[in-house]
Amino acid sequence: MLTTILAGIVMVGVLVVVHEAGHMLVAKWFGVEVPVFSVGMGPRIWGFVWRGTDYRLSALPIGGYVQMAGADPFGEEDADTWCPPERSFMHKPVWQRLLVMAAGPAANLALPFVLLTGVMMLGEPRADTAVGRLLPNRLAADVGVEEGDVLLRAGGVDLESWSDFDYAAMAYLESDMPLTARRGEQRYEVVVPAGTFRLDHTGKLDTRAFGARWERLSARVGVDDPASPAARAGLQTGDAIVEVDGVAVRSWAELDEALQPGVAHDLLVKRGKRTEEGATVTDHEVRLEPAVWSSSNEALAHPWGIVPVEVFIGDVMEDGAAADAGILANDRLLRIDGQTVWSWTDVEDLVRATVDEMGPDAQPRAMKVEIVREGRVLELAFTPRIQRDLRGADVVFKPLMGIYRYQDAYVEGGETQIYYSPTKAMHRAWQEGGAIFSGTMKMLGNVLTGATTLKESVGGPVAIFHIASRSAEYGIFSFVRLMAQISFSLGIVNLLPVPVLDGGQILFYSIEGLRGRPLPLELREKVQMVGVLAMAALLLTVTVVDLSRLFDG
Repeated sequence: MLTTILAGIVMVGVLVVVHEAGHMLVAKWFGVEVPVFSVGMGPRIWGFVWRGTDYRLSALPIGGYVQMAGADPFGEEDADTWCPPERSFMHKPVWQRLLVMAAGPAANLALPFVLLTGVMMLGEPRADTAVGRLLPNRLAADVGVEEGDVLLRAGGVDLESWSDFDYAAMAYLESDMPLTARRGEQRYEVVVPAGTFRLDHTGKLDTRAFGARWERLSARVGVDDPASPAARAGLQTGDAIVEVDGVAVRSWAELDEALQPGVAHDLLVKRGKRTEEGATVTDHEVRLEPAVWSSSNEALAHPWGIVPVEVFIGDVMEDGAAADAGILANDRLLRIDGQTVWSWTDVEDLVRATVDEMGPDAQPRAMKVEIVREGRVLELAFTPRIQRDLRGADVVFKPLMGIYRYQDAYVEGGETQIYYSPTKAMHRAWQEGGAIFSGTMKMLGNVLTGATTLKESVGGPVAIFHIASRSAEYGIFSFVRLMAQISFSLGIVNLLPVPVLDGGQILFYSIEGLRGRPLPLELREKVQMVGVLAMAALLLTVTVVDLSRLFDG
């Protein structure tokens, strides 16, 4: 709770200070007197006066404001804050008032590039180029790539991170790509045939046919046969094995290496359980004894009777196609339309193959699914349903079974730090910031057009505090990236021509510049009050949405 509060305060505080500082600095540049610079609203609780400005913290942590002499909230001269005309905001030319109002959003739009440049110079964390896992029956395994190999060069491009590999592959959609890798101290070369990489229906690179992944299978297991040594020892589907004979294990490869056949092992297992009060995780000690047993399912067979949990169903969507067909959580997916399921990627590919084209009007074909439940193979037939899904800022329609894979089926692979000179850091910040800005614009556009709901795309103070704490757990780069995204959103939204926002004031002053005189005060007051009520209603709505999203998990 304390981390959540502190992370949220830091993030909101920085964004508010930068926004209001933009207004204040430009106002002072034009000679406007600024009596108050407040972080927060309402009564003053602490502050200090410096060069005629009271820098204060106020009681309500919902934004902030800059009070400029000679103007009230409706843009009219204010007798209570009278000052000489040359220091009054309302006596300044229209173009200067426009720049003062635009400076706040502009500061929020500039902040991400400054922050990202700084963290790039400190070192950008990137996924390294070590192969964490290979998807069975895919090209990478066929050409001789093994787990643990390090990718060095792709298509003439030296690889510093896994994203460099994806970037290089984009140029080889229709031609062979030479690939250099290292296994131990030995370098080798392979050729990735043309057509292995392609673009999916959203225009993003699809590398599933290549079949090499950076992440690794976790040491979370599934147990599909009650007669197996694992089941007789008390292991259950979803258990996370964290120690074997006192030695920590994190990935499936480490677990497989530690479990020597014919030797008893002592396991430390973490087991999750859901109750009405919430989820709990408990530790269990399990004694794994060798026994004569053979699996009836050759796919992913293991001498101890454990299977990677990624091919088990973690949960079933209520009223979905799978639920209607009788599929249950903890069922193991064995075959789909006669094709063996080796990984969750196989599930996605085989379900996707039930339609000819993605889209809301697609008509999925019926499919046969073989599952393993308590050691018995069951065959079920049903038709996937086209469902709307969010992929980042993109709204997509695709066939879904209505099932979820187990959480924590994977663990992260290795990581590397890439350091940049100031010039290169600015270039990387421009690339990263541009991608964040593009995604933010698309997301806001989806809200305005109704393509996404408020619950899917909009967050208020509660959401900001919550996601700020989660991003802080992943490190400074994740925290800064989130701050950049929110800063972009804040800058863009404040430029909208809505009363009480900076964009509304910009609109009023623009009209004044064109007319040669302000709009009537009565009209501005009425429009402004409508804006105040609308913003209050919006704040209440997003807060309710935040709380609903939080309690729904």
